[in-house]
Amino acid sequence: MGKLTDSGQSLEVRLEFTRFRTVIGGQTRIYQIPDSHWRSDSNLPDSGQSLEVRLEFTRFRTVIGGQTRIYQIPDSHWRSDSNLPDSGQSLEVRLEFTRFRTVIGGRTRIYQIPDSHWRSDSNLPDSGQSLEVRLEFTRFRTVIGVAKDVNILFDELEAVNSPCKDDDSLLHPGNLTSTSEDASRLEAGGETVRDRNKANGLYFRDGKCRIDYILVYRKSSPQTEKREVFERNIRAEGLQMEKESSLVNSDVIFVKLHAPWEVLGRYAEQMNVRMPFRRKIYYLPRRYKFMSSFIIHNKDTFFNNATRSRIVHHILQRIKYEEGKNKIGLNRLLTNGSYEAAFPLHEGSYRSKNSIKTHGAVNHRHLLYECWASWGVWYKYQPLDLVRRYFGEKIGLYFAWLGWYTGMLFPAAFIGLFVFLYGVTTLDHCQVSKEVCQATDIIMCPVCDKYCPFMRLSDSCVYAKVTHLFDNGATVFFAVFMAVWATVFLEFWKRRRAVIAYDWDLIDWEEEEEEIRPQFEAKYSKKERMNPISGKPEPYQAFTDKCSRLIVSASGIFFMICVVIAAVFGIVIYRVVTVSTFAAFKWALIRNNSQVATTGTAVCINFCIIMLLNVLYEKVALLLTNLEQPRTESEWENSFTLKMFLFQFVNLNSSTFYIAFFLGRLIQNWWTRRKVRQEHGTERKINFPQWEKDYNLQPMNAYGLFDEYLEMILQFGFTTIFVAAFPLAPLLALLNNIIEIRLDAYKFVTQWRRPLASRAKDIGIWYGILEGIGILSVITNAFVIAITSDFIPRLVYAYKYGPCAGQGEAGQKCMVGYVNASLSVFRISDFENRSEPESDGSEFSGTPLKYCRYRDYRDPPHSLAPYGYTLQFWHVLAARLAFIIVFEHLVFCIKHLISYLIPDLPKDLRDRMRREKYLIQEMMYEAELERLQKERKERKKNGKAHHNEWP
Repeated sequence: MGKLTDSGQSLEVRLEFTRFRTVIGGQTRIYQIPDSHWRSDSNLPDSGQSLEVRLEFTRFRTVIGGQTRIYQIPDSHWRSDSNLPDSGQSLEVRLEFTRFRTVIGGRTRIYQIPDSHWRSDSNLPDSGQSLEVRLEFTRFRTVIGVAKDVNILFDELEAVNSPCKDDDSLLHPGNLTSTSEDASRLEAGGETVRDRNKANGLYFRDGKCRIDYILVYRKSSPQTEKREVFERNIRAEGLQMEKESSLVNSDVIFVKLHAPWEVLGRYAEQMNVRMPFRRKIYYLPRRYKFMSSFIIHNKDTFFNNATRSRIVHHILQRIKYEEGKNKIGLNRLLTNGSYEAAFPLHEGSYRSKNSIKTHGAVNHRHLLYECWASWGVWYKYQPLDLVRRYFGEKIGLYFAWLGWYTGMLFPAAFIGLFVFLYGVTTLDHCQVSKEVCQATDIIMCPVCDKYCPFMRLSDSCVYAKVTHLFDNGATVFFAVFMAVWATVFLEFWKRRRAVIAYDWDLIDWEEEEEEIRPQFEAKYSKKERMNPISGKPEPYQAFTDKCSRLIVSASGIFFMICVVIAAVFGIVIYRVVTVSTFAAFKWALIRNNSQVATTGTAVCINFCIIMLLNVLYEKVALLLTNLEQPRTESEWENSFTLKMFLFQFVNLNSSTFYIAFFLGRLIQNWWTRRKVRQEHGTERKINFPQWEKDYNLQPMNAYGLFDEYLEMILQFGFTTIFVAAFPLAPLLALLNNIIEIRLDAYKFVTQWRRPLASRAKDIGIWYGILEGIGILSVITNAFVIAITSDFIPRLVYAYKYGPCAGQGEAGQKCMVGYVNASLSVFRISDFENRSEPESDGSEFSGTPLKYCRYRDYRDPPHSLAPYGYTLQFWHVLAARLAFIIVFEHLVFCIKHLISYLIPDLPKDLRDRMRREKYLIQEMMYEAELERLQKERKERKKNGKAHHNEWP
């Protein structure tokens, strides 16, 4: 039989069978179809037989709701899994292939599809003119996964979490990267690929070379010589360069960089970029020299845009601009003003005149905007694989963690709302609140010296009722629940992260695969040692040098934390001193509202201190981190993150005021675009190229995702550490995060320049910080309940001093008399001269007061030991200490038990990893066996056979 060729057209066939086999990339997978899907037909074999079909294809077309979509499936995305669930679904698929093989009764037949059965149009063929194929199955994982992924993009609530979304399958066919098929189709319509590429602003002037990176500088910059040397070295590395002037300002010059195929292959090897390769190729000492061994359908799309930009950035970070050990790298040129900006390009506009449902997405940025960053999809799952493809694994993991955290807040918010509603429903039955509101005859002592007035206890009735909403019997249960919730959240996140890392091929990614920072290379280039893993020479930092740098860094951190604590104590002292000053103020408005005036001025001063110290924090943290000389970018980020978080966390109570000012970036970005429009005028529209549009966007924070993580980690701290004082914190955090996800997505897609894609296998040091907050929350909530709240004093009163003492009863009737028992008596004549109130309290009863009450457990002034602690005080203190110890040990035991019972890897993932490891061992064994057999045959040919050969 002659050689079969793939016509590239589509065929619709209807096959009813129980088994079929797919061959993709040389790998065979057999799938079993349940008997319930077998249908009787005279043209099919007897029920005792099975029809085995061998389908060879990588493209298929789905028809969903009358809409047709064509998808290209990468070879690495096909899997065989015997544990796939039985979904009971039927999917109609149009397959594009030219041949199929049937095996009936052991006899094999290969069929060539007649040309008359092929249709070149995209519409469904008439039933009388085509051979219809309908696959009915429940265990074809890849295709069903794709069908689900399509649904979320077209108004169905399903998650896009399949590796199949790393290709261009969800884009409109006319918007894909140029291929030979696209070229023929465009030229037939009167448009060439070059014309289209030149128009979209993503290519050089020739329409062939794609722009991988953009550098921006001003002609008026004095750093011309350094820039010329740098650009000359760029060309020496093999990168292609083209320059364009800005349409807005002729002084601004854009340098477009393109990495040819040879440069990408050479540096991909140095950076350990993982790409799929062909069968039976297990080890290549220099992979870029054996490109034929990799699965390369199209050189233009073999490396996606994010990978291309990452490789170019890697090159730029290691190019010299001047003679000298440290005169290297793009970052230094950005710092000294040689270049204004450097960034990879977005893939075009995020908007389209046509609906995505009818015309498909224009590009991946448009796709992300419609299905992720748009406010209309706030209730849908995040398309994490699309985020990862466009922004890289590190940003993808951030949004995966943020989505997981938001989802886990639902049960916490529900329980917190229940605790709050419990306080609302029991408010009218609270004996303590009733006694406070009815205590019109109890006069309380002044809260400050000299100028503060006496008050009735009943004046704090509203405060007592509000306190009961948050401080009631359910608060202790909720504190225990949140401590357990934090552990469950972290443990299940580890499982979720493992699944994501497996799907994104990050399980085996180690720090050794991460490139060394150029600053580290420049500093220790003369001290090298052999890497024990790779066997290659690399820069080495001596242990003594590393320890001395860490000691200096730790001392700096300790000093800065002391500065923060001193600032916080300064504010506290200010409030204590100022409240008396405002109480003696001559203006009645301030004198009557001394507490409000003190708090308001303290907040303003605190805010100013935060703003000033934050600038200092950042500079000191940056200085100390660079002093440590971290080896890799991840080590640098972890070190800087820990320092900044410690500074911010110490000043936790004031951080929320400052976090709110992050939204100023959106205002600044709007002002930039408005200024550009004013400079050009509104009377004429100018089609700006993509590089100029991206230049007018706001650059991402120089420290990456630090601000985004910090905001959420501080929120997690508020939600867990002080949850006993405010049970509604999880609910407010949930509502905030639902908005935060879409706001962050909107910023990344529309407001910020495209960040450089980078790999990461987890969220880094933030996970350790979350664990630390989880431990701290247990201790904090124990002290809040025991020391701050009235839970323990009420408990002691009810069982020891109340009307139910010794009876084993509980309830509100046991709290009768609690308010009076918790107040002590003070003789007004015992005030010191400097503290004696100006008012004598005659406004309450017409005569000067002799006694006032204050909250404490002390003996009355006429006792043998005036103002000494009562026995009830020691009982309450002992109960508080006992509660702290019991609460902490109980919760910690529950946390450790949960950590032990929840494995870090899901069972199905663990089985899949073991299966892969087994198959790899089998394949390598077979390869070694095949090599030995081949060598033995060659030796026999040459007459050099030996005895006792294996095998």
